[in-house]
Amino acid sequence: MILFNHMGYFISLFAMVSCGCLNQLYKNSFFRGGDIAAIYTPDVNYCQKMCTFHPRCLLFSFLSVSSTKDPDRRFGCFLKDSITGTLPRLHRTGAISGHSLKQCGHQISACHQDIYEGLDMRGSNFNISKSNSIEECQKLCTNNIHCQFFTYATNAFHSPEYRNNCLLKHSSSGTPTSIKTMDNLVSGFSLKPCALSEIGCPMDMFQHFAFADLDVGQVITPDVFVCRTICTFHPTCLFFTFYTNEWKIESQRNVCFLKTSKSGTPSPSVPQENAISGYSLFTCRKARPEPCHFKIYSGVDFGGEELNMTFVQGAEICQETCTKTIRCQFFTYSLLPQDCKVEGCKCSLRLSVDGSPTRITYSAHRSSGYSLRLCKAVGSSICTTKTNARIVGGTNSSLGEWPWQVSLQVKLVSQNHLCGGTIIGHEWIVTAAHCFDGIPYPDVWRIYGGILNLSEITKETPASRIKELIIHQKYKVSESNYDIALIKLQMPLNYTEFQKPICLPSKDDTNTIYTNCWVTGWGYTKEKGKIQNILQKATIPLVPNEECQKKYRDYVITKHMICAGYKEGGTDACKGDSGGPLVCKHNGIWQLVGITSWGEGCARRDQPGVYTKVAEYMDWILEKTQSSGENTQNVPISLWRMFQIYYQVADFSYFPTCSKGVYVDLDMKGMNYNSSVVKNARECQERCTNDAHCHFFTYATGRFRSVEHRNTCLLKYTQLGTPSRITKLNNVVSGFSLKSCGLSNLACIRDIFPNTVLADSNIDSVLAPDVFVCRRICTHHPNCLFFTFFSQKWPKESQRVEMYKNLRVYGDIVNQSEINEDTTFFRVQEIIIHEQYKMAESGYDIALLKLESAMNYTGEIQSTLQKVKIPLVSNKECQTGYRNHKITNKMICAGYKEGGKDACKAQNQGHELVHLNIHPIYNLLEHVKGPVMQTQSFKISMIQGKNRISERSPSEGPASIV
Repeated sequence: MILFNHMGYFISLFAMVSCGCLNQLYKNSFFRGGDIAAIYTPDVNYCQKMCTFHPRCLLFSFLSVSSTKDPDRRFGCFLKDSITGTLPRLHRTGAISGHSLKQCGHQISACHQDIYEGLDMRGSNFNISKSNSIEECQKLCTNNIHCQFFTYATNAFHSPEYRNNCLLKHSSSGTPTSIKTMDNLVSGFSLKPCALSEIGCPMDMFQHFAFADLDVGQVITPDVFVCRTICTFHPTCLFFTFYTNEWKIESQRNVCFLKTSKSGTPSPSVPQENAISGYSLFTCRKARPEPCHFKIYSGVDFGGEELNMTFVQGAEICQETCTKTIRCQFFTYSLLPQDCKVEGCKCSLRLSVDGSPTRITYSAHRSSGYSLRLCKAVGSSICTTKTNARIVGGTNSSLGEWPWQVSLQVKLVSQNHLCGGTIIGHEWIVTAAHCFDGIPYPDVWRIYGGILNLSEITKETPASRIKELIIHQKYKVSESNYDIALIKLQMPLNYTEFQKPICLPSKDDTNTIYTNCWVTGWGYTKEKGKIQNILQKATIPLVPNEECQKKYRDYVITKHMICAGYKEGGTDACKGDSGGPLVCKHNGIWQLVGITSWGEGCARRDQPGVYTKVAEYMDWILEKTQSSGENTQNVPISLWRMFQIYYQVADFSYFPTCSKGVYVDLDMKGMNYNSSVVKNARECQERCTNDAHCHFFTYATGRFRSVEHRNTCLLKYTQLGTPSRITKLNNVVSGFSLKSCGLSNLACIRDIFPNTVLADSNIDSVLAPDVFVCRRICTHHPNCLFFTFFSQKWPKESQRVEMYKNLRVYGDIVNQSEINEDTTFFRVQEIIIHEQYKMAESGYDIALLKLESAMNYTGEIQSTLQKVKIPLVSNKECQTGYRNHKITNKMICAGYKEGGKDACKAQNQGHELVHLNIHPIYNLLEHVKGPVMQTQSFKISMIQGKNRISERSPSEGPASIV
């Protein structure tokens, strides 16, 4: 674990880089002076690692066993600083000295897997157990939340009772408190920094909550993400609480409190406005961040010790200057008129004891950020880029081999990989526009980075969500040009060894000749294959556009495209690889050259794959990523708003109705989620009708031009339930599911489950007065399969269905079709449901509507739309007809023994209810359930208890079935 010494030196996430990487070691040499800390390490390599991660250490000296006779100074590691970057070297036998690796991005790593025979690394022994081997002991340490290092006694240890003992240890600094030589002992470090822990990776952030556990340190940070990274590399920090700049205590604003607990988990969090809490990521296997932060904070001034000041053109140049300047940890760039000259504006280079600002103030015209000296990718032209493809003829990749590759997955009822993508920045993914044909809705997408095997994705696997989807403004569905899209993520990505961006080409690289090019993806390995679990890779040659055009005479290969593939075929991107990267190594740097777009089949002879040429879109990418939110493609209105409109006008005729027609030579575009071979279009329509998700279909007839696709039935859906686009295509037939025609063979489940919440994916929310209206809306929603309704008794007021303003009560009507916007109606002020009523049960089935204004009685209110005279039936006789239900004395039955006349469906749901006008303000609302009704005497007694209403005869307010 990385050093935090007793003096409170915090690891610098953003330390300086000196001029050049100095990684040589000086044997028999000791640097004189400049001491800033002294610790114990088992060898010189670990001493150098500690110097690298210390915020101010530039040089170090290590004393080996042979360098001193003083046992207390053996294994001593002395961390040193120097204003000039150098110190005088003294000759000392057995001593070894060297430089920090802050300047050597590719060599920076917190991982240390060496084990040390004959050494006892001492610390606090908090756990002792028997282990069969050194490896098992190290694994125990790696999977213990508190363990930093360990010592194992072998079978040959002199004391039999201690043999095979595994001692787990820790210290406040993360390094041994002393190191002694002892035979038949083996010591080593936890492999958590190597991303090998199996503890788990809690990535949750808790807004407006604070952890009240033990503080192990505090540091000033501009945001919660820097706070979390500092906690991750602190030796004893397990979780943290960060107070924003709006926190009520001024002295604690922007303060990150690093915390721990004996149990390893935080105590229950305390509600605290403007506080954000979360966990260290040091136990993560894939999401562990680098000790580095790229972001530049506008309107922010980092305070600290002034190191140097220069004038530069822009905050990015100021950051670069800080990174290249010895000892610079952070900077502030000022655009104030008095701070600017002809050559540029003031760039203040600063440092502090702990590597973080000593204060943060907010000031217009200033920007601040950190040195990138601990970023592994500094010096290797870290850019951003993206692409994807399914690989035919490829081989398995290894973890971290293609760290920019991501999987784009759609989560509806189930979750599936659909496309690839490429990381080009902390918040940005680039992919193909056609991935979103039919589903341009950010909420249904999940993005996974730093993964190799799709089958290992679980509900606990961290996923990114889309904040903003930017599809190229010239892209058109079913066309091949401008097939590019950008995804802005809701939360920034942490860069790790397994998850980091690729470099984007320059717009001047459009004519660069690339030779070492690869495609990667989880797509099909053959045309009629399936998605692969392991990420595939394949090397593939580029094909000149002129030659590519000869292979695709029916299409236009534009300058915005680039082709790749073998003449003989056999290796190619395929279905499922769309949006993924075509990457090429040029001058030692991997660049995103293409984005998997389209092709004729997969890996066919003389049919190269066609990719979006990234260099042609560099101006567009830079414009969109810098504007961050402007000029984005408009996404269709949210469905819940549409349902609000539908319900307010009380007209459900807007919902989709039965459509049995089929459409010859038309291709209705949507998400193709199921493909099968059938005999004819009718069989294809039947399959769509009997598939829960299918909205419409397209069938390729036996005369379709592509032989391998003939007689193929494609089942499709979209979020709106209608095609995203319709194009003319010879020898295909399209049509709609016949579910709305009542012709589906799928089971009809009518059960309603009271006091139960279905915790599946929410696709929409809509206000409704009761569960029956909610069910009706779900029934007509294109994607809703089930629902959860929160009643008036639900404790969270924001989720209650307060639908009174949308309910309308009409009196003096006979024909419902005559209702229009000019028809007089009454609004509802309150709905009172009997307190003993329970859903899915028959008792106490009564409710009151309190109107906003009094209803004037007239002689014009007539009877119902339909009426029938029926005899009453005794409750005893009624009970024999309803053996599965309880007929209580609060019910009354009516109907003919032979049947034929009765209340029925459409008198007991939604707006089709019996309204008994019993008071100018109150309307009695009764659900009719077949021939069983609540007794009127019970109704009146219930009403009297609500608002001191005088008893009235039901005849004074005739019934109206609406």
